[in-house]
This record gives sequence, C-alpha cells and structure tokens, in this order.
Amino acid sequence: MIRIMIVDDSPYSQQCLAKIINSTVGMSVVAQAMTAQTAFEDIIAEQPDAVLLSTEMKAIDSLAFLAELMESTPLPVLILSTLTEKGTSMTLSALELGALDFVTKPAENDHYGWLGIESFLSVKLQSIIKLQVSRRMNHYKKNSFVANQYVGQLSCYEHEQVLQYREQDLAKLVVAIGASTGGIEALKYILSSLPDCYPPIVIVQHIPEQFSPVFVERLNAVSSLSIHKVKDQTVIYPGYVYIAPGDQHMRLVLSGTGQYLCELFDEAKVSGHRPSVDLLFQSVSAVCGSYAIGALLTGMGKDGAEGLLAMKKAGASVLVQDKQSSVIWGMPGEAFAKGCQENVISLEQIPRRLSQLILEKLMTR
Repeated sequence: MIRIMIVDDSPYSQQCLAKIINSTVGMSVVAQAMTAQTAFEDIIAEQPDAVLLSTEMKAIDSLAFLAELMESTPLPVLILSTLTEKGTSMTLSALELGALDFVTKPAENDHYGWLGIESFLSVKLQSIIKLQVSRRMNHYKKNSFVANQYVGQLSCYEHEQVLQYREQDLAKLVVAIGASTGGIEALKYILSSLPDCYPPIVIVQHIPEQFSPVFVERLNAVSSLSIHKVKDQTVIYPGYVYIAPGDQHMRLVLSGTGQYLCELFDEAKVSGHRPSVDLLFQSVSAVCGSYAIGALLTGMGKDGAEGLLAMKKAGASVLVQDKQSSVIWGMPGEAFAKGCQENVISLEQIPRRLSQLILEKLMTR
C-alpha cells in the first residue's frame, strides 16, 4: 500500500484529494496536515511514502517547509500548483528545492476541475514513488558552482572551437531538445553551461502555458544565451533559444528565403501532450536532415522517442539522458529501446557532448 500525506490548509482541498487517493487501488492517505509543525510530527509518526504539498497557503510557508523536509527527511514530493503568477513562481522554486513534479490545483468551486485531475494525480504519485530520493535534482542546485566550473573546464576547448565559426555557419545547424518531468532543472543546468555564440536551439518542455513566462525568465537569469517563448513564424538565429508555448505545437519549417523558422499550430494532443516533442523532432528531421542534433531528456511517458529515431534515420546526431541522472527515465528510456543508443550520457556530460557533436557537424559540412 502506497502511503500518502497531504499538506494543505484548505479543508475542502484535503477532502477532495483524500477522496481521489483513497479511491485509487493500492493507495491511501495516512495523514493530513494544515500546519508545518503538524506535518513534521505526522511524517515522523506515519512515515508516508510521498507528500502532496500545496504551494499557496496562509498557514504554511511551502518553500521553507519543503527546504527543511529535503534537508531532514527527503521524501518524494508532488506539488499542487495554482495557476496564479505567484503560484507558478513558487512551483518552479519548489522544483529547484527538490520536488519531483507538479499537478495543477483546481479552484475550490471548480467541481469539474477536481474531476479532471482524478485521472492523472494517482499516476503522477505512483511515478514519483518509484524514484529513489537521493536529492538528485538538489545535487545540481547545491553544487551548481562546482558543477558549472567542472563542465566549463571540460568544455573549454570545444566551446572555443565553436566560437571560431561564423554566424552564417552556425545558423545552418539546429539543436532540438525535448523534456518533461525533471526537465525544468535539467534545461537550466544545460543552458547555463553553454556559450553565447551557439547554433539556434529549439525546445519543447511539457509545461502549462501559465508557467512559460516565469520559466523563460528564470532561464535567462542563468544563461548567456538569449531565451524566448517562441512566436509563430519566428526566424531562428544563432545565440538564441526558442521554447514552445505551453499550449501549442511547434515545428520547424523552411522559409521562402531558405531560413529556418518556428511555426506554431493548434492540433490535437500527441501522446497526451501539446506541445509535442515528437512533432518538433519529426519536423527537424524533415527540414534539417543530417545537419541537426537531437537531445531527449528526463520525462514521463514516450513523447519524443519516435521523433528522435526519425532524426537519427535522417542522419542527425542524437543523445539521450541516462537513467541515473534522469528524474524519470520514461521518454529517454523509450528512445533507447527504439535504438537511439549511441550517446546515452549523464546530465553533467550533455553540454560538452553537444559542443563535440556540433564541431563534428561543422567540420564535415
């Protein structure tokens, strides 16, 4: 039996969440706390397998509670996030502190919203339970200076060589990245390690649209690249990173003048997602052929695996984040199973390997 603890200062929310969890086979609520003190007492007494933590609460400082929890008794934590500006910012901070994933919390009067989360709340809880909480993501947060210094030293030669190429040469090469659960912190780590003169990077990260502006803002704060939430028909340039909006598909197309541009479109979800990594990767394989690099990072499910395989078959270089450094080895594991096995590497190795693959493409063109 999977034992869940709910930390939320709303009796109505606790009631709804407990009903969903207790009706799920193999899962039960063992504690419900409305204050930080009660929460820590219940953790000691009940020893839950995971914690469901709300972000915006009057009685509890969620981030302070989470930081203390990860320091004293690391447990899998799933965040209940509101879609307010404050709620999205707090959720991203919670992921930085070690929370593993989040679900959108409906308003108390949103009956259909609460019905809507039934289908995936238990799935996400079951997924994070399978993880060993060794503060995997906190490793990159707490040791960010050491990690970035280490990567910088290893990548110095490769980065310097990339910088020798003219912008028009870099513009012919595209780096495409896909990620889901755990990807927010993984992307932050990768983009903070790359130089400011780099081939254009296009990214699909599974994230609600309301999170996109704060996500982009935080990435810009740590990266020397210029990072943007993409707009329809945007021509892409070296030194820039283009992130798909949280509610539209993105594909790469060739303009009439021979430039690469991002095109947004509204179609049905693919593998349960919009934007879809598969659709982005498949468009890159069709437009760029061998002159591209695809990277599939940590994430639940299988989105991106077929697209990465299509890129490989078109001659692109592909890499997959390894199981040890992934929060969830779903998407990258599926790509590995389909045959994308050449570059299965840790998150720490990805920035350097990207530069190596870029140099190989530039020197053979």
